[in-house]
Amino acid sequence: MTEGHSKETPTDTGDEDARSLEDLGKRLNKARARGDRAAGRFTKVSGNPTSGLAMAMRIGVELVSAFGVGFGVGWYLDKTLDTKPWLMLVFMLLGACAGLLNTYRVVRGLGLAAGYKKPVETPGEDQES
Repeated sequence: MTEGHSKETPTDTGDEDARSLEDLGKRLNKARARGDRAAGRFTKVSGNPTSGLAMAMRIGVELVSAFGVGFGVGWYLDKTLDTKPWLMLVFMLLGACAGLLNTYRVVRGLGLAAGYKKPVETPGEDQES
């Protein structure tokens, strides 16, 4: 070797390579997880509230409950104000629209945070314990 270069033993280089590969692997896993969350995909299946069946059940409940609440409010107002069937029809349509909006928000992942914004990732969230 030439005089200007430091001498490295093979074991030092191997340890550095292993550490850098391990660091690269961790960074890749974090980036993949971040991309999956941004796209609405989740890797953990057990206990995940956004699994396929849970998502289908939530969408069904959102649609039916919004429609039912609209129907109930309209029926009550019609009965109270003696405007049968107009307020019931109006509130049924409003309930159906609210159910469709909630379904859209669930599918797009907008219903996971306050307001209509996607949840903001905190810096310490990606670190594994």
